[in-house]
Parts: sequence; C-alpha cells; structure tokens
Amino acid sequence: MLGFSFYLTDPLDDKAENYFMNMSENGFKLVFTSAHIPEEDHSQTSSKILQLYELTQKYNLQLMIDTDRDSMKYLPKNIFPGSGLRLDDGFSPIDISELSQNIPLALNASTLNKQLYNELVKQNFNQANVQAWHNYYPRPETGLDAAWLKQKNEWLHSIGFKTQAFIPGDMNLRGPLHDGLPTLESQRHQNLLASYIELKKLATDTVVIGDPALSTDMQSALHDYVQRKMIKLHLESFSDESVKSVICNSIMENRPDVARDVIRVNGSRQIIKDSVIDTTPISSKIRSPGSVTVDNSDYGRYEGELQIVKTELPEDPKVNVIAQVVQSDLCLLNSIGSSRLFYFSDQEEKD
Repeated sequence: MLGFSFYLTDPLDDKAENYFMNMSENGFKLVFTSAHIPEEDHSQTSSKILQLYELTQKYNLQLMIDTDRDSMKYLPKNIFPGSGLRLDDGFSPIDISELSQNIPLALNASTLNKQLYNELVKQNFNQANVQAWHNYYPRPETGLDAAWLKQKNEWLHSIGFKTQAFIPGDMNLRGPLHDGLPTLESQRHQNLLASYIELKKLATDTVVIGDPALSTDMQSALHDYVQRKMIKLHLESFSDESVKSVICNSIMENRPDVARDVIRVNGSRQIIKDSVIDTTPISSKIRSPGSVTVDNSDYGRYEGELQIVKTELPEDPKVNVIAQVVQSDLCLLNSIGSSRLFYFSDQEEKD
C-alpha cells in the first residue's frame, strides 16, 4: 500500500485538495498526519483534523493520526472508526487492547518487542486491527540500518503484524531541517522509486511519503510500478530529436534471459528498423552506465538492437550511443530483471 503525509500547519485549500485528488488517482490509499508535534500550535487542531478527515473521506483515503495520550483530547470523536491511530507515548497494553477492538491502530515498530507482544496477547488485543509502523528520522545520520529493518520486519511478520516505513518526498521538504523524512538513512537522498522497491524487498507492506509534497512525475512513476510493475527511466543527451520521438513513452521489455552487462530491449531490432532512427555508424565513445545504445549497420543481424548499459563498456564502432539515463535513475537499472517492463521519459519534461 502507498500513503502520503499532510501536516496540520499546512493550509487545507484548493491546492491541497487537488493534491489529494491526484494522489488518490495515482493509487495512494492512506494519509498520515500528526496531532502531537511539539512545535505546532494546538489551538486549531480539532477543527483542522475534522476538515482533514472530511477530505480523506471524499477521496476514499484512510486517515492515520500520530498521537500520544496527551493529544488524544484534540481528536474529534466522529472521525472513528473511519480513521486510525499511530500510538506514541503513554499507552499501556490495556489501553492498546481496548482501542484495538474498534479502531485501526499502528504501534511503534522499533519498540514492539516480544515482551510487549505477550502482554497484548494476555489483554486479548484485536491483532487484525493493529500494524507495526516505523518512525521517520529528520536528522541526518539517525535513520535506520537496512539490515536491521529487514530483520525486524521479518520478525514482525512472523508474529502476524503488517509493517510500514517512510520514504522522503522530492519537493518542499519538511522543516525545520528540510533534509527529508526517511526511515532508512541510506534513502535520505536516494531515488524514491528505488527506495520503494528496496523497502518492499525488506518486508515492508506499506510505504508512506514522509514529507508533505511529491511531484506529479514521481506520483506517476510509483503508480506505474505498483499497478503495472513498470519502471520509469528519465533520459537526457539525446543524439537527435528523432531518437526522442521514437524511444520515449513507449513500453519496453527486458529480454527474459538477463544479460550481465546490458539491458536488451525485447523485439527492438524490428522496432528500430520500422522507425526513423538512423543506424548509420557515428563516432563511437566509451559506454558509461546508463548509456542507451543501438547497434548500427556494421553489426550485421544485430542492427537495431536497443540496449541500456549497466556497467562501463569500451568504445565499439558498431554501437551508437543515442541517449543517457540520468544519474539519479542509474540505481534503478539493477531492478530491471527478466521480462521487466520499463519506459523512457524526457528529463526536460519532468515537473
């Protein structure tokens, strides 16, 4: 599942509603907010949460509210059971069990251990209504280690909990540090689609955007991967405009037999033959990772084969370099495995 964040200090205006609508259309199912961040003024918290709840209902989104015991008094009663609570400080196993009977809950995954789990079982908590959520970490160097997260998530799965983690946004990063809100430190400045793919491999069920904004370009990239298992790659440095018109925005497929050094586009020789792309040899150059190449007319029966280079390769006069995957997307190349779908997008058209 995909989720995103909205914070109570931000205005619930037409721009916010348009963002909620777009996120819902792109497959996001959940909105996270916090009712207890110390820097925030609580004078308008109750009315703002009610407004937020109404907006999430309009776009079929579940609202998950981070709260401690002291902040519970700010939560309007009529937003339950349609909303859930991520419980922070001050809740006993008895409290958790009572709340779990009627309200979806999330517990702190980092502090959920065998002792607390056994106490919850003794209190007959409704585990079907309880998930385990990790924190985000605003301060650089304090995010979690990936190996530890995987081990923790696998243990949580073994005792019946679904898991969650955060990845940053890619615009308007939340203050006061403005350095991203990831769960994993390694993902603080990483490509967001690569971060999502990694978290799924680390036994994470729900991924939430921690920061308050996500570009429409990344919304579509995440949607295409989650809904269609298709990877979006941004290109620059086209050899000419005809290349851009042929290879951008067309769905491509890696061959089922995965090559070590390159991604080989299935059926590309016929595609290029039928296109306006010129396969006359041009000046050869070193093929750096992310180089998009086409085998030229000197390569015989391979003429027209379209490839993406995964590791640096030497010059080859039989191979034309026609475009380049942008630096921030290079980490996605290893995710394009057997028969994986992908498509190219012009970096200049990115919002």
